[in-house]
Amino acid sequence: MTVSTITRKGQTTIPKEIREHLDLHPQQQVTFEPKDGYVIMRPLDTSLDRFAGALAGKKPAGTKAAERKAAAGMLGEKR
Repeated sequence: MTVSTITRKGQTTIPKEIREHLDLHPQQQVTFEPKDGYVIMRPLDTSLDRFAGALAGKKPAGTKAAERKAAAGMLGEKR
């Protein structure tokens, strides 16, 4: 069992073995879920990778040049 002390401000340090087990890094957020007398702590997944392919279109994406041309056309610019 791993122990950590809570400060007067309600802060605590996540022990190294727990950070390594959960692959936690500085500035990463975690979630806390109270559950029947204990708390579940999980890393917050903020990666956009989990959304990859979720909005697959029916036609392939255009080139950057084509996107710029289309955007310029919407703004009434000539290129």
